[in-house]
Amino acid sequence: ASVERTHGRGRLSLREAVNLLWALASLAWRSSKGVCQLVSTCEKLLLQGNPPPTSHDLANLAWALGALRPQAQKAQASYAGLLRVLGDAAMADVDSFNSQELLKFLAAYERAGGEHSGLKQLQGAQRELVYTFPTAGGARPAPRGAEEQLTVTLTAAVPTVQQMPHSAAAEGPEDPERRRVDDSCGGKGRPNTGVTVWQGAYFLAEWLSRQVDCPAGPQSASIGGDLSKTRQLRKALPRKGGWRDPGARWQGRVGVELGAGLGLPSIVASKLLGVRMVATDGDASTLELLQRNAQANAPGSVDVQPLEWGLPKPTKRLGLERRAD
Repeated sequence: ASVERTHGRGRLSLREAVNLLWALASLAWRSSKGVCQLVSTCEKLLLQGNPPPTSHDLANLAWALGALRPQAQKAQASYAGLLRVLGDAAMADVDSFNSQELLKFLAAYERAGGEHSGLKQLQGAQRELVYTFPTAGGARPAPRGAEEQLTVTLTAAVPTVQQMPHSAAAEGPEDPERRRVDDSCGGKGRPNTGVTVWQGAYFLAEWLSRQVDCPAGPQSASIGGDLSKTRQLRKALPRKGGWRDPGARWQGRVGVELGAGLGLPSIVASKLLGVRMVATDGDASTLELLQRNAQANAPGSVDVQPLEWGLPKPTKRLGLERRAD
């Protein structure tokens, strides 16, 4: 069926057109006819800008174009026009992208053949990420009259990978011009994946921000109104260290975050729960940002240390007298 076919409430919206392209890309679609129609439709809708596209839509559109590039390029002028307006739209709203969306967009836009000077500069640029968390119930409640929230401002970057030359003989000093955004790890991993905040780090930090003094919760408390979840959490906690005791406290505990990246969970744990945190990572560029963020948000509360996976005697390397809680 034609993608321009009208239905009950009018023509396709941008999100609907993007979702169709994304579905075709997921199916490894080979025909160019429907793809070219959708490319033309997306170009027109993006130019209209009403309603404005979301970062999620832009990232999905870039990914679909990168996957369907051979078919989509047959739209010729519409394809080139879509890449231009897509790059402009992303650059105009770049602050609304979370870390995963930005990484996904930049890498896919490059695979689609897009070139945008502003977006290219983001590869080597740093950006600020701001997060807010409630302070109510934490080990260090906000002073009377103060805002009951913790604001964490992090300096972040975009993970990149060195594009390898075609032959071993061509290898030499790292060339900044050969660096590219990498959203797939290429099966080998990224050395500087920690220079941005991944959703897992935010989810852990947000969970920590909602904890009361007792990690396992008092006997009468429930998580989300479900006592079974409280019992499951208490059962999952270590037997040693008194973690299952209803009188246990976060305050004064020692925690180690492995592969801390920018250190968001460590900062929240130290500021709101009074945990003495040691944030570790094995990448030099990540450690530089981690140190800066810890100093800016939790001076004296978060210790930053280098630590690579598999090294012997990690407790001693981190300067701890005993194992972390």
